Amino acid sequence: MTEAVNAVVKLPFESLNAYRIRIETDDTNVRSIGVAERCGFVREGHIRENKKNPDRTYSGILYYGLLKSEFHAP
Repeated sequence: MTEAVNAVVKLPFESLNAYRIRIETDDTNVRSIGVAERCGFVREGHIRENKKNPDRTYSGILYYGLLKSEFHAP
């Protein structure tokens, strides 16, 4: 998955001249958090317990960002 994210991130920075990319993930999704961090994304925010899950627990959303200046093509 890390390779796939790196490949997808390359397009907006190199072809579309994007300045930044943002991704968000559920704060309980440890694998997605790991992928974001391995790809160089920086954690920018955490909205706590804003989503009620089917099992009646709550989870939040983590926001990650990556600036063009921080991107290093693999």
